[in-house]
Amino acid sequence: MKKSIFLGLLALTVSTMAKGGPFSGDADVAVGYGYDSNVSIDEVDLNTNIGDQFSDVRLSGGLDYQSDDELKLSARMTLSNKYYNTFDQFDNALILSSVAAKKKWGKWELGFTARYIDFKLDGDGFQELTQLSPTLSWFINKKSYLRIALETTDESYDDRKTRDNDRDEVSLSYYYFLNGLRHYITLHAEIANEDAKSRVFSNDAWQVRLVYQKRLNKILKDSTLKLSYRYQERDYDDQQNPGIGDFREDNRHRYEIELEVPVNSHWSIAAELVYSDYRSNLGSADYTQNVAQLTVKYEF
Repeated sequence: MKKSIFLGLLALTVSTMAKGGPFSGDADVAVGYGYDSNVSIDEVDLNTNIGDQFSDVRLSGGLDYQSDDELKLSARMTLSNKYYNTFDQFDNALILSSVAAKKKWGKWELGFTARYIDFKLDGDGFQELTQLSPTLSWFINKKSYLRIALETTDESYDDRKTRDNDRDEVSLSYYYFLNGLRHYITLHAEIANEDAKSRVFSNDAWQVRLVYQKRLNKILKDSTLKLSYRYQERDYDDQQNPGIGDFREDNRHRYEIELEVPVNSHWSIAAELVYSDYRSNLGSADYTQNVAQLTVKYEF
C-alpha cells in the first residue's frame, strides 16, 4: 500500500515539475575506501567478529522546483555499492529514491517526504522499505529551530518473511545555531514501535542523538567538522526469544567523527571514524565495531 502511495507521489511530483518553472539540480559521485573491524548486517543480527577492508561507490542526484507561492518540490535518487575484499557475501547495493514537498504557511513550514529503499545483499534481493513522513517545523527565535516528524515504514525481507514489519515513529529535532549553518548543535529524539509478522521481532525503541557541526576558519579553511553521539534502547517484550529463553533487550552507543575538506569548487575529501558499542542479551547482536573510511567526492 505504502509503495503504491510512493509511486503516486512520484508521478505527481514529476508531472508538476514538467509544467515548467524555476528548476535547480545537483549531482555528485563519491568513491571511498575503508576498514570495518566487524563486518555486519544489523537488520538481521549477522556479524563476522572479523574485520575486512572495503570500497564504496556512490552516485546521487536530484531536482528541485520552487513555485511563486512558496511551494518547494524535490526528487532525489542515490545509488550505492559496497564491496568487501574478503567477505564478499556481505557485498551490498542500495537504491534510495525520495520525493518531498514543503510549503510555507506564515512562520510554519509543512512538509511531506516519501522514500523507497531497495537493499540487495550479495547480488540478491534482501530488503525493501517504503517510508511516508509528514513534518512540521518553525523557528522558535533567530537561533532556535524545531522540527516534528511522524514516520510510518513498511519493511519487508525477501528470505526472512517473519521479520516483515510495520514501524511507526515520532521524532523531534531541535537546532541551535551558534553562527548560522557554519556552527550549530542538533538534538534529535524519537520513539518508535515496530510490529513484526513474528512477535519475537516486535519491539519498542527510543533513541537520542546529539550532533555538533562547525565550519573551520583558521585550520583547513572552509572544512567541516562533525561530531555525533547516539544512544538507543530496544525492548522486545512481546514474546520471549527462544535463543536466550528471555525477552531480548538492546542498548546501543554510537560515536562518529567526520572531517570534510574541500579541495576546490568540485572536489572534496572526507575522513570518517565510527565506533559502535552494541550491547544485547542476544549473542549475535552483542558486539563492538570500528569503521574508518576515506572518501573522495566530485560535485557536478
